[in-house]
Amino acid sequence: MNIQEYLLSCLAEEAAEIIQAVGKAQRFGLDDNYIYDETPSSAIKREFNDLVGVLEMLHENGVDFKQLHDRSLIEAKKKKVLKYIEYSEKKGTLK
Repeated sequence: MNIQEYLLSCLAEEAAEIIQAVGKAQRFGLDDNYIYDETPSSAIKREFNDLVGVLEMLHENGVDFKQLHDRSLIEAKKKKVLKYIEYSEKKGTLK
């Protein structure tokens, strides 16, 4: 295993930890203190920043992301999510 492969494993773990924190938020609410003194909201923030840290390390170790933060990709994703929110509302699965 080389450093890039190692960091990719770390990246996958961080993504899974975001999923876990989101699951807690869905079950208990964003502001519940379900564990120690951390809310799901703060856990999501912490895990997101952990993920960004690993992405930056990958970039520093030769994985060319060009620019990690790409506003056009972010806006395209937001547009897509809004499209599916509207669709879900029409289908009656989102109120």
